Amino acid sequence: MIEKLVHVNELNSMEGVFLSGTSIKVLPVSGIDEMVYQSGIHSTVIAIRNQFDLLVDEYVKNYKLNNNLN
Repeated sequence: MIEKLVHVNELNSMEGVFLSGTSIKVLPVSGIDEMVYQSGIHSTVIAIRNQFDLLVDEYVKNYKLNNNLN
C-alpha cells in the first residue's frame, strides 16, 4: 500500500477512492465527476475501513477503562 498526495489529473487511474474523518470514519467514494469507482467493494478500501474501525473501538475501550466509564 502506498500513501501519497494525488493530483486531480491522477484520479482517472485510481481503482478506489475514500474520504476519512472523525464522524464519517472511512467513507468509500463511488464517483467524482464522470469517473466511477468500485470503492465500496475494493479490497484495500475495505481493509482500511476495517482497520480504522478496530483502532477507534480500541481507543474507546481504553478510554473507558482509564476513566472508569462503563
